Amino acid sequence: YVGSMWSNRNVHAQSVSSARSFVLINCGANSVDLLESELSGHKTGNLAGATSPCQGRFELAEGGVLFLDKIDDMPTAV
Repeated sequence: YVGSMWSNRNVHAQSVSSARSFVLINCGANSVDLLESELSGHKTGNLAGATSPCQGRFELAEGGVLFLDKIDDMPTAV
């Protein structure tokens, strides 16, 4: 996993979009609820323990790259 993450960041750094964001998420490492929150974001109180709003990965990567690592391990419910 570490090698693929490094190589993906390296390819991005040498690409024409290198000045834009590179946001990585390991899709197989999260539950369905947490993955949905990570991708879409959440408001304060929407999740247990959510004490402040959080931007989702889609929003963070706007105009850049959202790399969905281990997407084949992602729960099908998402």
